[in-house]
Amino acid sequence: LPPGGCGTRELTTVTAKAHNPICKLAINAGYFNVHNGACIGNVVSDGQIIQTVPLAQGNVNFGIKDGKFYIGYFSPEDIGMVGFDHLVSGVVWLVRDGKNYVEQGWKEANITVQTSGDKYATNLASRTAVGFDAAGRLIIVQVDGSIAVGDNKRGMDMRMVADLLIQHGAVQAINLDGGGSSAMAHNLQLINYPSDNQPPSCDSSGLFQCERPVSTVLCLHEADSVATVAISSGANQTGIIIVGALLSVVAGAAFTFLAVRFLPCFDDEDYDKQISVDSSSSRTVAKQRKARFSQA
Repeated sequence: LPPGGCGTRELTTVTAKAHNPICKLAINAGYFNVHNGACIGNVVSDGQIIQTVPLAQGNVNFGIKDGKFYIGYFSPEDIGMVGFDHLVSGVVWLVRDGKNYVEQGWKEANITVQTSGDKYATNLASRTAVGFDAAGRLIIVQVDGSIAVGDNKRGMDMRMVADLLIQHGAVQAINLDGGGSSAMAHNLQLINYPSDNQPPSCDSSGLFQCERPVSTVLCLHEADSVATVAISSGANQTGIIIVGALLSVVAGAAFTFLAVRFLPCFDDEDYDKQISVDSSSSRTVAKQRKARFSQA
């Protein structure tokens, strides 16, 4: 979270520096109210539940618990029962069980929380996404492009991002805030080209592109000689080792792919609760989500 917590906004680079220890790599994460900076969706930071929303109003989430990654739809009761270390909501489940899930994910999503309209998934734009592969390695993708509305669109649509994730082995992944919010910092230096061109990021001329202050970031930092993932300040996770990084250009859009391997992987029964695996919990929630949207 920014130093001021939910309800405030700060540049990804500034939050990365304020984190203790500093973030070796940070990306923008969850959605927020552009008028007052309030966080949107579920937020758990360093084991503390900051806020939750009813399942019927929520979106797909990325969470961390005891060194394991979780992706799925979680009710406030689920969040309290699982006891996540960190959790943040996105919009649209991009990759599910190794398949491009954008079409169904869009139908399931509460799209009212984003401000780019009904073409948010299909417009070319800057994108940020997070997921993991079958070996339990974290995958972070940040795509440079444009804001999600207006003319001269550049970047990727959600289907393209899902395909990119699958190309790099993702079995589960979600879409995080993108467009003008999309940012990536490495060793406290901004390494992408942000696309926001409006205040408070830039002046009102619209002639410049600037980094946008955001409400949450996903932070990888050093702790006890290993890299740690956090969506907060002061996390103390262990057992995560950076094994590789890749910087490339795809279809004219710069992206960064960072793989992080963590141990142990999927070997205890807690993982059966993960909504992204074929558990009874995941099937029940998926049916609830699909039924809700089919009735809307």
